[in-house]
This record gives sequence, structure tokens and C-alpha cells, in this order.
Amino acid sequence: MKKVALPVMACILGIVLTHVCWTRHLTAVYEDLSLYVDGVYAVQRTIIEGVPIYDDFVKPGFESELRTYLFPRHIQAARTLGVGPVADMDQCNHLVEKGALVSIDGEDLPYYFYGVKKEHRYLTPGAARGLAIIASTFREVQKAHGIKAPIKFALSSALRPASYQGQLRGTNMNAVAESTHSYGVSVDLFFDDYYVVFPQVEGGGVLANIVSRVRSRLGYLAGDALRRQGKTLLAMTVHRLQKEGVIYATLERNQRCFHITVVKPENPVK
Repeated sequence: MKKVALPVMACILGIVLTHVCWTRHLTAVYEDLSLYVDGVYAVQRTIIEGVPIYDDFVKPGFESELRTYLFPRHIQAARTLGVGPVADMDQCNHLVEKGALVSIDGEDLPYYFYGVKKEHRYLTPGAARGLAIIASTFREVQKAHGIKAPIKFALSSALRPASYQGQLRGTNMNAVAESTHSYGVSVDLFFDDYYVVFPQVEGGGVLANIVSRVRSRLGYLAGDALRRQGKTLLAMTVHRLQKEGVIYATLERNQRCFHITVVKPENPVK
């Protein structure tokens, strides 16, 4: 009996020790996950407490300044600076091959696409540089408000070949016959949706696996919850860059976006 009891006791002891170790491991993971969630909460509180919602921020005359440059000025600039109107995707592909249009798609972008088809993610090189200036200025404005986790804005329109613009006119009463988007120098910044870039957890393990699964969702949920503060930050950015002469901006009345035409990406006023 003793010879039988010894291996059984060893087995039981092994199970107990494994349980104890696994319990301690789960406790450590829980504590680390709690710290991560606390960090997410701290980012949200910084934004809520440091950035006013747009309705509290906007003052009389501010929106009028964001409607200083209406369609005639935008289309005049587009005809001068753009490559269009780009007729269709065949012409778009030809211009891409020539380098007259460049991709604004890729990895780790400071913005994301909200309903923009992959084949329409192109701009002229100058407009692409202007978009980069918008993104970097948006981040500067965030840092000035103490926001450590970067916030991405959404692009709801980039290049629109004339053929696609014609299709939009059939379904959208606000779509114009000739759009600056067809010239490759304009984007729409959708001001009603954002993405907060919460940090990743390096290495492997249970915590890293959990965070990798929920991080993206948390970012979109936070961006949605903080969209009124996000609009304030984006409006500050757009207003500043228009004053510096980098862009023409129009605060759209019906499309929930800032329509942007890049006019001087090389020599912004300082």
C-alpha cells in the first residue's frame, strides 16, 4: 500500500502546486489587466477634462471662418493645382504609374478610412503632403491638451473619378456635378468618428493576447464616446491650417465633414 500511496500523493501534490502556480499567474494577469484598464480610463479622463465638447467650444463667427472658402475658391484651386478631372479608374491608374497621383493608404497611418474604397485612396503628391501636415498638426493640438495616446481622425472621401462622382449624384442630392475630389487635391475629414490608439502590450502571454483582442475595439469605442471632443480638436487643427494658408476648409452643413482642399503644402505661414 505504501508503494502505491507514494506516487498518488506525489500526483496530488503536483496538482495542488500547479493549481497554486496557475492561480498566482491568473492573479498577476488580472492585476496587470486592471492597470491597463486604469490607463485607458486615465486617457479618457484627460480628454474629457481637458477638451471642451464642440458645442461649448465654438464661438460666434468661428464657423463662418470655416466657410470663408466655398466651392468657387476650392474648384479654382483644384483646376490650378490638380491633375483632373480624373475621368475613371483607367486614367487614375495611368496617373499613378506616372507619379502624378500617390497612394495615401498603408500601415500605421495617423488616420483611417471611413467608407473610402481602396481604389480611391489617392491624391496628388502635394495634397498627400498636405494631408500629412494635417495629421501632424492634429497630433500637436492633442499634445497641447495633455493627450498622450494619439487620436486618429477619419477620411470619408479622397479621390473621386468623374465616373464615380456621377454615380454619387444619382444617390446623393448634395453631390455636385464637378467635384474638387476629381482633381486629387481634396479630402473630407469626417468629424463624427475617431480612433484612440491605446498602447500594445509587448511580448507574449495571456495579458498580451487579451489586449491584442480588445485594443482595437476599445479604441473605436473610446473614439465614438469622445467624438464631440474630437470634433473640437479637429476644428482647431483645420482652423489653424487655414489661417496658415495650407488649406481651404469648408465646414459642410449636411455631410458631417470638413471639406479640405490643399493649396500650399510646401510653404505654410508661420
